[in-house]
Amino acid sequence: YLFVTNAPTGDVTVLDPETRRVIAVVAVGEEPHFVTVTPDDGYALILSRRSGTMGVVRPGSVVRSRARGVPLYTTIAVGTRPVSAAVVEV
Repeated sequence: YLFVTNAPTGDVTVLDPETRRVIAVVAVGEEPHFVTVTPDDGYALILSRRSGTMGVVRPGSVVRSRARGVPLYTTIAVGTRPVSAAVVEV
């Protein structure tokens, strides 16, 4: 999947790069701007500047329907205007 942030609407569009179609849309917070995926592809982490949060989406829960969207797994407060994130295995 390809996750594209939409800052004005506060959501992320999930695309299938092979078919070039929108699969789903998930609301993640105010002004999302950065996405990273965990090494195991289990979670997409989306930082939102205005809300100061990190939305967590499980790509495995993506349903191919724009109407249903994608469930937001959780939201974590990360501080004022987060810029980027790094995920490392320990």
